[in-house]
Amino acid sequence: MMNNPSAILITDVKGSNLDALKKIHSIIPDSNKRVIPQIYNPNEFSEVKEIGFESIILTLYKFNGSNRNVLYWLSRFDGKVGVTMPKHRAINGLSSKVKSL
Repeated sequence: MMNNPSAILITDVKGSNLDALKKIHSIIPDSNKRVIPQIYNPNEFSEVKEIGFESIILTLYKFNGSNRNVLYWLSRFDGKVGVTMPKHRAINGLSSKVKSL
């Protein structure tokens, strides 16, 4: 990332997500702007923001909550949030509801 200052890293940590994000944040200069962490549970959002990341992606393939629950959380998040979701959630209308938030 030092050789390419315009590079952006999107994480996909499979275990100990918060620990890994803390380490990434402490090692990569400007990680708050150059790293976009994925979270797999909405409960991680506040802590990831506290670490210092500006943008976050909520990834729903591991999240068992309902679409209504997803919308509840998204309406309460502060800051930039992207969402990735399995095809069945998009087909069932979640993508259009997220877009309208």
